[in-house]
Amino acid sequence: MLDKIDSKKVAYLIGYLAGDGNYQGGNFKRTDRLSFTTADKEIYLWIVENFPLSTGVRTVRGNNEKLGIFATKDSFVKTFPTTYSEDFNKYGILCKKVDRSIHNIKKQDMKYWLLGFLDSDGMISWSQRTDRNRISAKVNFTHPSTKLLEKVQTFLRDELNIPSSIKPKGLENCFVLSFSKIGDVKRFGDFVYSDKSAIVLERKHRVYLSLLDQITTRTEEGTMYPKEFMESPEYGGIVGTYSKYIFISPDGKEFPSAGIAATAYNEDRKTVSRWCRMGQKGWSSREKTESEKEDFDKYVKRKIKQLFKTWSETNEVY
Repeated sequence: MLDKIDSKKVAYLIGYLAGDGNYQGGNFKRTDRLSFTTADKEIYLWIVENFPLSTGVRTVRGNNEKLGIFATKDSFVKTFPTTYSEDFNKYGILCKKVDRSIHNIKKQDMKYWLLGFLDSDGMISWSQRTDRNRISAKVNFTHPSTKLLEKVQTFLRDELNIPSSIKPKGLENCFVLSFSKIGDVKRFGDFVYSDKSAIVLERKHRVYLSLLDQITTRTEEGTMYPKEFMESPEYGGIVGTYSKYIFISPDGKEFPSAGIAATAYNEDRKTVSRWCRMGQKGWSSREKTESEKEDFDKYVKRKIKQLFKTWSETNEVY
């Protein structure tokens, strides 16, 4: 049934149903089947437009009083005919969620499988950190099958160099695969969203785009760089020049940092700093004005941006 359809679309469907496919076990002579329920009209329309299904439309209000879940809008429901069952079984999803796995998905189609799985049981999120002017980001996949999550984890590690953890979700019969290093989150998003024609659920894509916008803006402002870059001695050398003082040489020349003054007079930075602090050998210092602090802050950010441009040519960025 599915062998006549584009493998990219099949991979997305299988990934989506691995998360949100509802298993309907066969009774007596009935064959096992899958159905799906979604409140996202984009996904519903994409599936019915790309896979042969009945034309009828059924909606439900997905309330679950026992779990305290009360839907605010209707969800679309569709059941796949039994002609799909053999293929779904081949791909490891024609079973209860806890028993699902990943089978027969080609490596080149895994980005589409992951995109479908993200749209069903995954989440990309980011937020402003409260401790400093930085952002944090995270990718989560929540699913009852550890076998399936472990296969996702292996692919992320081996193909995208993204480490992750799998932990139980509270007292629920589910597990959460997650990673939160901002470079890994960006690398994952770049991977699954690289084929723009394959994007189905725009609301999750918009979260990824807003994260990219934050990374770009903060990098340009000089308030966010990769950890590896900020741990480089070159970066430390620039940041280490920052000072709230103006350093004044014996002949009256003023410098915004001890390092710049030391370079101009072929002296050691720490020695010049000590002379200025102690008022020795004709050196002195004074506190910068607000205007001078602002100018020097721009100077430091400009130097860091120049260094980052050079550094990123030979290092992986995020």
